Amino acid sequence: MLSKQPGKTPDTYVLPGDEVGISEEYVPGRNVADEEGKLYSLAFGRIQKDDKRLILSVKTGKEKLRPRTGDIVFGQVIRDSKGVQTVRVGGYADKQGDLHEIDFTGLIREPRGRRDDRILPILVGDYVRAKIIREGDVPELGILSPNLGVVMALCSNCRTPLIRDPPGLKCPNCDYKEQRKIASDYGIVLLPREGGVEAGSR
Repeated sequence: MLSKQPGKTPDTYVLPGDEVGISEEYVPGRNVADEEGKLYSLAFGRIQKDDKRLILSVKTGKEKLRPRTGDIVFGQVIRDSKGVQTVRVGGYADKQGDLHEIDFTGLIREPRGRRDDRILPILVGDYVRAKIIREGDVPELGILSPNLGVVMALCSNCRTPLIRDPPGLKCPNCDYKEQRKIASDYGIVLLPREGGVEAGSR
């Protein structure tokens, strides 16, 4: 759903929504879901394969450290209250570009960019890449940079993953069109060490 790479191997980092295999080869294990024969990650972590029992899981290792201002985080929007989005963060990249697994919530409050005088939305269920702009018990997140924003979203009509259809997004199943504040690599997410957004960029 994010980066369709069913050939991913153990020790490869995956994000929530990444396609990690097919049900013809493996049974979904921990942090993996089966959707119409394709296996998707439900967490930020490393692929773990049990070739004897044919089980595919995603292993997480939550860290006690919290990211700092300027670090890049990956998560899913779980709540929208009067324009303030709550994001469940599953991983972050520090200023050196190293990835860390983590579990906390953050808030997106700032404007998300405009097109035709309309604020571009992010919706509950969207997966986002954001930057820590203010630390605290509930860190504040920003997504103004072109490389920040929604990296994967589902159709509001039929829940199929949306694809890019400039200037917005389109459902390949029902042709429903939507707008989001998307990251520049929407649909083919690049992690920091793979040439994606630089940690600490605005």
